[in-house]
This record gives sequence, C-alpha cells and structure tokens, in this order.
Amino acid sequence: AATALFIASQQVLNAEVHATSGELTQFKQVFSRDTWDWVEDKDSELYRTPEEIYNHLMQLELKGKLNGSIILMHLGSDRKSEFPFSILAKFIESLIGKGYKFMTISQLLRLNLK
Repeated sequence: AATALFIASQQVLNAEVHATSGELTQFKQVFSRDTWDWVEDKDSELYRTPEEIYNHLMQLELKGKLNGSIILMHLGSDRKSEFPFSILAKFIESLIGKGYKFMTISQLLRLNLK
C-alpha cells in the first residue's frame, strides 16, 4: 500500500489536525528544512535572498544537519524579484559534489523504515 503524505497548511499541527489527518495518513510532517523562500517582504527579518538561502543550507550541510533532510522550497510565490529557485542548480551541484544522492520522498521513507 502507498504511504499517504500530508502537510498542514502553514505547518500548523494541532490536536484537530492530528485527529483528522490521522484517519488519512501515518506521516504528517513532510519537510524538515524550511528555506523561508516564501517570505516576500524584503523588510521582514525572515526575508532571505537566494544567496542567503544557499549559504544557510550550506551551513547546515557543514554542521552535518542536511543528510536525510526534506527541504521545502516554493517554486511559486508572490516575490517579484530575487527568486529562490535561481540557486537550485548551484545547490544541487554542490551537494552532488559532496556525495549526496537525491531521491523521492517515497524512497526516503522506505529507507528510513528499514
């Protein structure tokens, strides 16, 4: 049987969400690293440029906190410039150069269940 995946809107998980989603799925948190790429207001303290997102992720890698992670990135947001997806090729190439392998969430879940 296929594993049903569920992510709560804005990652809000409370008793009601757990109760409702528990009837549908076994796995509730789909990602483990948020890039904050959805923040569009450049004046917000949460805003990160694509280069800042890249540097943040590479710092996590240096600390050994990226292996096995599911990284959340939004391919569409309300940003009018500084699109975070612009660093994806460099990020992926950097990790492949360090020996990382990319897989689907289903593959990762099967690996973690063994």
